[in-house]
Amino acid sequence: MKATDRPRESTLAWELVEHVLDHLTAEERNTAFVDLGVGDYSPVFRCVLEVVSREQISLPEDMVEMLRGWLEDYDRHRDFGAILERAVGDAPVG
Repeated sequence: MKATDRPRESTLAWELVEHVLDHLTAEERNTAFVDLGVGDYSPVFRCVLEVVSREQISLPEDMVEMLRGWLEDYDRHRDFGAILERAVGDAPVG
């Protein structure tokens, strides 16, 4: 997948929150929407993946691929690969 094919971070963040919305605690939901509102997406990705792990929620493969693409583009978040691995149960990413 080329970088130009990847959705913007904001679109991916909103889609992820919508996917797990019913599983977020009130605090997680409030924090996620504040982060979405200010455009700070890495905490949103981290929160959603923690919920995915905790609640054993499946993510659609296209979302997983988008997250992997984001990780490739933003390697400053090295710990994100471990969080993504734990959430989706795949081999290490990044």
